[in-house]
Amino acid sequence: IPSFKFNVVHLIIFIVVGAVMAVNAVLVYKTEHKIATEKKEVEEATKPAEIEVTVLSAASCAECFDVNALVTPLKSNAQIKVTGEKTIEYTSDEGAALVQKYGIARVPTLIVQGNTEKAFDETSFTQNLGKKAEDGALVVMSVPAPYIDVASGAVKGTFAVTYITDKGCKECYDPTMHRQALVGLAMKANGETFVDRTDAEGKKLIAQYNIESTPTIVLTGDLGEYPRFQQIWPTVGTA
Repeated sequence: IPSFKFNVVHLIIFIVVGAVMAVNAVLVYKTEHKIATEKKEVEEATKPAEIEVTVLSAASCAECFDVNALVTPLKSNAQIKVTGEKTIEYTSDEGAALVQKYGIARVPTLIVQGNTEKAFDETSFTQNLGKKAEDGALVVMSVPAPYIDVASGAVKGTFAVTYITDKGCKECYDPTMHRQALVGLAMKANGETFVDRTDAEGKKLIAQYNIESTPTIVLTGDLGEYPRFQQIWPTVGTA
């Protein structure tokens, strides 16, 4: 009987110890699994977002906005890895299919596919640049001017600048300083002309636009495509 009691006690101890070890094993497994999962999440978070870019080009429009200005920053961003890049003419069969698929109204433009939710602030993108398509692609819809209106084929946003100088006023300001101001508004003239206020053309412009002081500039063209310019211009000139 004493021997039987001794064996039962040992058995109970063995069972308890085994249960504790089993619980510890489960806890260790869960802890290691959690650590491994968190490590994987950290590694994934620090891994560059992989994307593919498609430039929908418009070869016939040399003056149009250069979409590469959008692609270059993506390539130089350490948090982004461009795994594929191609250029497709919008008038080609493949290009026309993309225009129809994504409802593109302006070209040239850019289509981004892949890990876009990691590469971009998609809310900011859709508010300022374009839209997220049903297949997850980000499509730039608000292409800066100049651009081609797909529906009409017309180039929108071209304009020219005429600088009216005053050669009789050596101390007067240089009107070409406005070039930099236009660049700051993402505007680049497709043509520049220089006339002096004493020239026949200069006198004609002064009379036509009731210009009261020179030097100055006259801009002509499709200026309505530049919202920021439209906001600022009333504070510095007339239409």
